[in-house]
Amino acid sequence: MTSPSRRDVSVAAIALALITAGRASAQQPSAAEAPLSDEQIRAILTERIDRDRESLGMVVGLIGPSGRRVVSHGAFGLTDKRSVAGDTVFGIASTSKPFTGLLLADAVRRKEVKLDDPVARYLPATVKLPTRNGRTLTLIDLATHTAGLPHDLPDDLRAVAGKMAGPESRTVMYDFLAKATLPADIGTAWSYSNLDYTLIGFALEARTGLDYETLVHTRIARPLGLADTGVSLSPAQWERRAHPHQMDLKVSPEWNKPWSVGVLQSTANDMLSFLAAAIGLSKSPLSTSFADMLAIRRPAPSLGRGVEQAIGWYVQAPGGRPLVGHSGSGGGFGATAMYDPVARLGVVLLANAENLWEDVARHALRPSLTLVAKRTSLAMPDAVLDGYVGKYLAADGGAYVVVREATGLILRPPQGWRVPLTADSETHFTVQGFPTLFIDFQRDPSGRTTGLTWAFGGAVTPARRTAE
Repeated sequence: MTSPSRRDVSVAAIALALITAGRASAQQPSAAEAPLSDEQIRAILTERIDRDRESLGMVVGLIGPSGRRVVSHGAFGLTDKRSVAGDTVFGIASTSKPFTGLLLADAVRRKEVKLDDPVARYLPATVKLPTRNGRTLTLIDLATHTAGLPHDLPDDLRAVAGKMAGPESRTVMYDFLAKATLPADIGTAWSYSNLDYTLIGFALEARTGLDYETLVHTRIARPLGLADTGVSLSPAQWERRAHPHQMDLKVSPEWNKPWSVGVLQSTANDMLSFLAAAIGLSKSPLSTSFADMLAIRRPAPSLGRGVEQAIGWYVQAPGGRPLVGHSGSGGGFGATAMYDPVARLGVVLLANAENLWEDVARHALRPSLTLVAKRTSLAMPDAVLDGYVGKYLAADGGAYVVVREATGLILRPPQGWRVPLTADSETHFTVQGFPTLFIDFQRDPSGRTTGLTWAFGGAVTPARRTAE
């Protein structure tokens, strides 16, 4: 059984679907609009924390041509009642990927690598990566999540690798990848994978001779003046770090992923400076690299109609106006960063619980993109829930696995995400915070479950139940 604290960045892969919720709004942003006021943002944070108990502390930062502002509410933890603020340190989970993407774009600008370089060129000669139809994985395939690699290590291998030192634990991942089969031709199908950006980090380490943390510090944090962004923290920074919590607000264990790179920690103040450089509000030696991150995009239809994957960012245009962003959830924290490159406005949200509040971030940035209504799960008899547990196969061979945990039904789609299900009826289930994602179970006249339908971002995939 996988505890909520091990969710990783799995839900981050579907987080941008929240942006699509705004499409259903009667009012769509046809022109730049003013972000919410501090008072309006604080009221939302108060509801999410004090009423809905979705987190213990949250910080929202906004930046634009008129300056920056930070609004916060809540505490460091269950027993640590200090108020969170702009300089409070949070884990940012998969919102680290834009940093890795920026390192890659910068390495290209420095002529250290090329985007079409085979990844294997920068890995140990003993490492075997999967191929398909004679094509090998390149850096741009990884950066755009079109490599086809699994979402992450399976739980059993994560447990094994978690007991090893960093360099040693990488062999567990390499052995796993050597046996992996790619489900589609490389470069043709979007499938979110933490392993994609881990391999980018490994490649950059090998090419530059610098470890990932040093790369972030010397090539991003120091040039942009990010004093509190990095992998490890000083004693003084630990003192300012919020405590991690699971979705149910129980204390979360510290994240342990020694085989990986790129899981950063930061503050709202630093993240706003990062966005300022991305938007062009501040002069930066990384301006060209930030622009290059958006130059190559590949479709990401699983995230919704019209969504594209750039290097490190998702790109969409709700109401015809572009939004660039990324979110993350894992290790006891949730984070979102997004910006409007035309209006030159950006928003960041950091929280000390493993939930996602991308609807809050986008609503703060564009008030016409509405908040997602909170749903109450219907109580289902044990026999009904147990009847859905099992494995379901789609026509393309993708496996959807339903398990039952103390919190309810959990669905694991082929990408490896961990999706908690909310019951709207006996057969119709949704996902809190993701209005474009739902699951319908099918039953025969005797009540036996025969299949399910996974619907996400307008794409519908039926899957039949297997005997396994």
